[in-house]
Amino acid sequence: MDTTTLVNEFVKAFYEEDFEKELDLYYQIDSQLRTNLDLKLLLRNNNEYQHFSQEMDDVSLLLGYLIDEEDWETIAEKNEISVSTKRKGEDFFIKCQATIHCPAINLFAILREVDLLPSWIHTVKNSEVLFDPRENRRLLRYQYDLPWPLVNRESILAAKYIPMEELRSILIVMGSPRHSDYLGFTLPSPEKKTRMTIPLGGTLLKATENNECEIMFFSKTNTAVKFIPKAILNYITKSMFFNMMSELKNQAEKFDSGIYFDRVKEKQEFYERMKAIFHED
Repeated sequence: MDTTTLVNEFVKAFYEEDFEKELDLYYQIDSQLRTNLDLKLLLRNNNEYQHFSQEMDDVSLLLGYLIDEEDWETIAEKNEISVSTKRKGEDFFIKCQATIHCPAINLFAILREVDLLPSWIHTVKNSEVLFDPRENRRLLRYQYDLPWPLVNRESILAAKYIPMEELRSILIVMGSPRHSDYLGFTLPSPEKKTRMTIPLGGTLLKATENNECEIMFFSKTNTAVKFIPKAILNYITKSMFFNMMSELKNQAEKFDSGIYFDRVKEKQEFYERMKAIFHED
């Protein structure tokens, strides 16, 4: 395949949401970059390649953080939920894990339908999809109040959904956009709120046996928190994330009688395809 065709095929896969093809072509491109000057020149201003390359860097970092077990301090552990934190230099990390007694597709729907979050997470005042160019890429805005001093905040996060069918899992990679433009969409100015940057975050959702699932959530906060004592950060984290995970369990385990059940029925074709990733009946 010649250089131009290779790049064009990659861009086509990018917009067709064929992740396996995207990844295969990305590796083909990567293997030629060191020796192919024409390819380097073609990719210099190729937004799709630059975007995907950054996503893959984030995936690598996120998976590393999710499996990292060194120097974490467990600050809450109860009802099959654990919340841990770690401070390293100017960075503050949060990791939450839980076993939830419901099919993974139910939990995925709760995470996916972001506009419904304020109905059960009381610290979230508004959550919305700002830009939805493809099923597996979205731009989301969350407006929320955390315990003092982190009140009246908002975050805009780019989300990438990666199917991992061989592991019966979906990885959701999130982070604040690095530029004011996200795939052609201009980020709005803050609405009289302090915008918090989340350099990297994400969720690994895995189906297990007996219609149960496991969830692991990770977040790396920005350097602004370096001025807040760790004891206060741990209090905020425990108050917010343990309660949020408890409410998430509650919503997921009563799924068949709630608003999410109706939303999934409205989008049955999409959720049936997602359900196949988890190999759930």
